[in-house]
Amino acid sequence: MLQVAAEMRFEAKTWEEVAQRVGRSARTCRRWPLLHPREWIRCHAHLLRAYILASHREALAHIKRHMRSQNAPVSAAAARHWDKQCVDAINRLEALERGAIDPETQEALAVLAYTKGMNNAQLLEHLERTAERLRARIGGGGAATAAEPAAGCQ
Repeated sequence: MLQVAAEMRFEAKTWEEVAQRVGRSARTCRRWPLLHPREWIRCHAHLLRAYILASHREALAHIKRHMRSQNAPVSAAAARHWDKQCVDAINRLEALERGAIDPETQEALAVLAYTKGMNNAQLLEHLERTAERLRARIGGGGAATAAEPAAGCQ
């Protein structure tokens, strides 16, 4: 239901239209982005990425036609535009993909990358150090300072 709601809102449908489609009240549907922010953002980022890709494909098809023009200045200008647009599109898509990963997932991926290749003894030692840091944090008021590195990401 969340996916359907995100798609409909991406298409500028009203909450009432969303509610009718998914069989819930509009009030309930309006709360989903607040109650499930990670999933909502992930769905929205996926939709935005697909929209950007489709738009770029269409625009690049037009540019390709101009690149084949018999008019040399038009063809050269289209080729320059093609090069610039390809680089810009790749950069935007990479930034969008990085932004679709929430901070908790980024931290988990960093820990996985850090521990990859460790043997059992090294993993056990790492887990014990992490547990000690967490116990110290809890005993010291619970909150870590901004200067403390994330567990396993030193």
